[in-house]
Amino acid sequence: MEPTWNTRCQESIRKEKAEAEIGYCQCGCGMQTNLIRTSSPKRGLVKGKPHKFIIGHHRRGKLQNVSENNGMWKGDQVGLCALHDWVRRRKPKPKLCENCKKNEPSDLSNISGKYKRDVSDYEWICRACHMKKDDRIKNLLVGRSPA
Repeated sequence: MEPTWNTRCQESIRKEKAEAEIGYCQCGCGMQTNLIRTSSPKRGLVKGKPHKFIIGHHRRGKLQNVSENNGMWKGDQVGLCALHDWVRRRKPKPKLCENCKKNEPSDLSNISGKYKRDVSDYEWICRACHMKKDDRIKNLLVGRSPA
């Protein structure tokens, strides 16, 4: 009698678990893992048994759920804070302001005024340049009395 699909599936799962217990990385790379040196009940580690993953391999499958592949991806409908965070992770911060080239940049500023998901539409500028660019410097100086 030929095994059914369910039986074959269960056998392959058992085989994979057995290989993991023997000491192979569970990410699928096929590399052998080291033995655990000290027990840690909180982390589920038992001295003498092999690790489940090689260091850094436990995240391999999770990288597939990033950006457009994520079910919660909003595209251009994202909020301002989330959009700035997205750009901040992708646009490296220079040593000097991209506008005045004097001060260290502290703000990520949108160039076009249209908040789209385009890294080239943003610039790292210092606070003074950002306030001048957004015309907020006038509001700051209105309440001051002449010195």
